[in-house]
Order: sequence, then C-alpha cells, then structure tokens
Amino acid sequence: MKKNQSIICKMGMLLMAAFLLATTFTACSSDDVVKTQLETPAVTEGSKTVSSLAFNWQPVAGASQYAYELYDADEKVVQGGVTAATSVVATGLKPSSTYTLKVWAYSPLNSDKTTSPIATLKATTNAKTPLVKPTPTAETGNGGVTISWPTVEHADYYKYSYTVDGEVKTGSVETNSVTLTDLPIGEYTIQIIASSNDENFADSEPISLTFQRTKSELWRADGTYTSIGLGSSFKATIVAYDDGTYTIENPFGEEGYSISFTVPEGSTEITPVGTASNGYYAFYVSSQYYVSLYTAGGYSEFDGTKEEGDVWFYSYLNDYDGNQVGDGGYDEFTWCEGDDIPEGCKEEVPALLTTTWNQYAPYYNATPLDNGKPSLTGCVATALAQIMNYYQYPEKYADGTKIDWDQMLPTYEGVEYTDAQANAVAQLMAHCGEAVNTSYGSGVSTAYPKEAATGLPAKFGYIVKYYGYRDYPNEQDAKLWKEVVFRELSAGRPVLYGGTSYKNGEANYFSHSFVIDGYDKKGRVHVNYGYGGKGDGYFPIDKLPMKFDGWDETFDTYQTLVVIHRPQDGEIDYTLQPQ
Repeated sequence: MKKNQSIICKMGMLLMAAFLLATTFTACSSDDVVKTQLETPAVTEGSKTVSSLAFNWQPVAGASQYAYELYDADEKVVQGGVTAATSVVATGLKPSSTYTLKVWAYSPLNSDKTTSPIATLKATTNAKTPLVKPTPTAETGNGGVTISWPTVEHADYYKYSYTVDGEVKTGSVETNSVTLTDLPIGEYTIQIIASSNDENFADSEPISLTFQRTKSELWRADGTYTSIGLGSSFKATIVAYDDGTYTIENPFGEEGYSISFTVPEGSTEITPVGTASNGYYAFYVSSQYYVSLYTAGGYSEFDGTKEEGDVWFYSYLNDYDGNQVGDGGYDEFTWCEGDDIPEGCKEEVPALLTTTWNQYAPYYNATPLDNGKPSLTGCVATALAQIMNYYQYPEKYADGTKIDWDQMLPTYEGVEYTDAQANAVAQLMAHCGEAVNTSYGSGVSTAYPKEAATGLPAKFGYIVKYYGYRDYPNEQDAKLWKEVVFRELSAGRPVLYGGTSYKNGEANYFSHSFVIDGYDKKGRVHVNYGYGGKGDGYFPIDKLPMKFDGWDETFDTYQTLVVIHRPQDGEIDYTLQPQ
C-alpha cells in the first residue's frame, strides 16, 4: 500500500539512514550493540464532536516522540504529525464519518530502542442532530399572505422557497414568519426548512404547505352617495380589498347585492368591471333602479385625512324602463333567485374551473384548415377540454402521446406563452373535437353533445351519460333534472350543458354548449360559456342568458345535460332516466 510523503515513508528513510550509520560504527567497535523494539502504544478514543476526534495513548517506555496519521474512509491522510505528547485532537472532520488513526513510538537514533509497531484505532464522529420540522400556517391579509410557524429550538434562521408563474423564489428569515406580497390570486405551495449556525445541528426535513392567495378586506366605510340621475342620495358600504378592487355592498339597503369595480393605479376614475354597448355597465340594485358606472363621468376621491381612506364617487342612477319580467336581458333574471338547493348538497360551490378558454388562437392551432384558414375548435370541444383540464385526466391520449397538462395556462389572452404551452392546449382541443366528431369550419364548427357519451369513454376512458333534452311536461321531472346538476356540482364535478336560444326569432336561433361549474347560495348556477370569460356569470338554470359584445341570447330551450365521471368517481346512477 503506497502512502506517498506519509509519515511512515519519511520515518522509513530515517531508519534506513540510522541502520547504515549503526553498521559503520559497529565495524569500528569491539562491542556489539543489541537493539530492542519499543512497545506498541495502547491507543484509546477520547471525546468527540461532529467535526473532531480525540485520541489518547499510554506513554511507551524509552520513547521520546510519537508519529501519527489519520485516514478517512478512502484511505487518504487527512491529518498527521509528530508529537512528544500522548494525545492528539483531529479537527475539521465530517459528521457521521469513520476515521482510522495510526500511531507509533520511536526513540533517539543513538538509543538501544527501535521504532514500535504501528497501533491503529477506528473512531466515528458524531452525527448532527436534525432540527425539528416547523409546522407552518398561512393567513391572507395586508396585500399578501403571511406564512408563520412556531419557533424551532436551536434554529437560527429559516429557508423558504415557492414558485410564482414558473419562477422559483427563495429566501431566508431569522424570524418565524414571512409575508409574501408578490402573489396573484391562486394556489401556491411553500417549502420551509429550519437551519442552525451550530455545527451540531443539521437542517430540518423540508415541510410543504399548500395555501390559497385570496383577496382580503382592507377596510370598509359606510357612506351616503349622490344620485345625479334622480337628484337624490342613497346609503351604501364601500369595501376595499388588498387586490386593488372595491365593492359597493347593500345599496338602498338591498341585502346580498353588491357592485364590484376597480380604481386604476395613478387614476381617480372608476373603471367598471365590464361595459355594455351603450358605454356604461348597469347593475341591478332594487326593484326599480340600476346603478350605472360611467367610464367618462365617474370618479373617485380619496380622503387622506382618514386612516381607512373613504372612497367617494358619483354614480348615475337611471330609471330603467325595461326592468319588468319578460322584457329580456340580464336585467330580467341575473339578480333574481335561483332554484332550491337539494338537501345534502353544499350551501354553495364557487366556480370549479380556473380556465377561461375560447375557440380561437392558440386553441385552434391543431384543427383542420378550411380553405387555408384555421377552423374554430367548436363549443362542445372547448367545453370538454376545460372539464378535462379541471380533472387533469387522463395522462395520455388514445395513441399513447402524453397530455401536457402542466403546460396549459388558465388563459392565453393578454399573456405571453411559449410554443409548448400553445401546442399543449391546441392538441387537447383537437383530440376533444375528434372525440365528438366535430364538423369543422373557419366560421363555425359544430358537434352534438350526445357524441360525448361515446367519444369520451372510447378516447379518454371517462364514464359518461347523456340526458337528452330537458323539455319535461311536469314540475317533478324538472326538479329531478336540476337535482342531478346540483349534486354533481356539490361533489366537485362540472357538467357539460347546452341549450338553444330563440330570443332573436325563430330564423335566428342559436344553439350552444358550455360548462356549468358551480352555484351560489341563491341557487343560481355558474356558467363558463367558452368565450374567454365573456358573458360568464351566475344564472337560474331555467334561463341561462349570454350577453357580451353585442351578443344577446337566452339558452332556455332544448337544454341538454351530459354528466362526466372519471373511473374513480364511480358509475352515474340517478333516478332521472336518460332520454
């Protein structure tokens, strides 16, 4: 075994020189000198830490000094030397590691003693003690989310990491909490690790916490607001949230009604959530009046003398002539009561889908061309794609190709996206269109919802039932139909729904399929129409209006229902029989 430049090698050379010298003197002397070997040092292990080992040995009679070498597990010398002492402390070692000490005694060259045999002893450094895992909790407020955890004994600081829009964020704090202020509304996972500056302690195991970044209330203020349209005033409550939005609560004392709006940064004008074709957005606030927020005339004034900051604004009230039932439009039923929520269902189910997809680019990038132009994805395929994205099921297409769920974005409008992200959603749309035998066209693409009952099981492995047209002659059947919808939503399963609108005349009927993915406490279902979020809202099942960009439809005729389960959701078994 070679030990280049080791103490053993060096001592061997010295002993050889001593031997030659002794031979020379012996030839000149009449007396023969007989040398005896020193005894082997008796080595014992002393104290140790995570980075040091102490060794001791009994003095050897006749020895003047001791040589030693410390080897690691790879038989590399990590420390060595010569000492007259009978102990040595090795430092700078690795935790939980085994080392071998080799030590031998020797005497002066002119003595009658030769070097002792080498003594060896193995010893292992202490292991670091892992810190206790912190147990974090999350609380939304003050413009962000505060993650906190109990103080961990012996911890000097805490490391954390989380991901925002694909970018990993990291940091460390010496306190037992951190406030994250760069989070858009959504779900996140943070990882916390406790660390110590004391070498005797190892990092804790990482612990993850998944939490929701939801908007929280900053302040609320009751006030009286002027109605220019009527020349009178009304009382309401202004509520400010940490995502920059505001809400008018209970105008005219109408419990349960609210109006949401935003105030752009650096501006004092109110920007309505949406605008109608006539330039203002109307909100129903009582049986007679509508609040209309004008983009040009409305403004907001902040009073800096009050800590909570009162928001004052002028709103225009108009006595709306078309507010009687039967006149049509969102005013007719958007804010009315919905249906009774069946016993055993949740009180409400917020919209399940996080996507607001439509039928254009990049969604139609993989559809067949129509005279050189991309074909629209079709409403049935768009609805099914959003439901499948919600489930993230299955993992592969029927041909074995992986479905890139992780590449799909909640929306592709107004955001930058990669080719991979565009291709992922385009491929899903195309496969959904194929499953329901879509008839493609650049102006319109059509498919029948009932095709999902055979296409989804064959192509994607879902369990599906098509419940035909909801044109039952009696109230009981209608009640059972709605109960199916509510029970599916209460179980966290969106449904494929559809209907036909004759609002603009028999010759201008419009059939459309979409997703119902939630309901509110008033029994109104949430509709995702598949037009990039436009027209979406909460409506009674009996009506289902759609108004945006000049469109004005009500899908209250020939309503269709398709219930979709994954295999783990079980069979579909309702009293209502498929038609």
